Amino acid sequence: MLISTLNSLVLSASVAILVAFTTAAPTPLRLDPCGILGAKQFIPFTVTYEDVADCYEAIPYNNANAATTLSTIYTMFNEFYVFRNAALTPDLPAPFSINCYSKFYFVQALSFYAPLINGVQQVRVYSDRSERSQNYSDCCVLTIEGIDALTYIKTWADEEVNFSRDAGVRLNHALSTQTYDPKTKTFIESISPFSVRTNLPDTESLQYEIQCGQAEPVFLDESGQFMLRTRPHSRMWTRLYIMYAWLSPELGSLR
Repeated sequence: MLISTLNSLVLSASVAILVAFTTAAPTPLRLDPCGILGAKQFIPFTVTYEDVADCYEAIPYNNANAATTLSTIYTMFNEFYVFRNAALTPDLPAPFSINCYSKFYFVQALSFYAPLINGVQQVRVYSDRSERSQNYSDCCVLTIEGIDALTYIKTWADEEVNFSRDAGVRLNHALSTQTYDPKTKTFIESISPFSVRTNLPDTESLQYEIQCGQAEPVFLDESGQFMLRTRPHSRMWTRLYIMYAWLSPELGSLR
């Protein structure tokens, strides 16, 4: 009788444990955002803004490492940098870039320049590399994100371009330029850093208000494409790499 009772207790306990395991909520599958990005990075034009943003945000922030890095930079700047006094200016941010946060080019189809026409400087589309039916090259850019276009790009240049104390130089660098090559006697075009960035933009797209001639202004929501940085970061390499990406059939084209 005692053995029968013990067997019944063991059986009841086993059933209870089995029920507990079968009715427990399944553990949710957690995907590694950087693993997803790594799997897509060599497949042309599949990486999205969300892929890059999720990976960057998933990188753990370490207060101790951050404090050590900042302290090291502060010490080097104050004790070893020979141009310290000349560099101390309130309108020029100190450059500091972390490679793991700048592995991708963010490329827009539109690039810009700012000619002076009849004494008025205005932002215009330097080139439109999209495949839309309407090409906006040389059309006037009235606003960006609802802000006067020239003001918007000047502000961006002041915050992101950090190699010159002159605001005009920073603006020129942010826009597309042409460099004369005396050897070939030709002009080399450089795409504007405003349109080709290594830092993740604040938003996935930018809204442009564009007017072509006397036509009614149109609004464009421009999203960019992400391409892995596989070459040294310089304006020359950026220009060659982006041109290759636009023209190479195996890479497709930006849309």
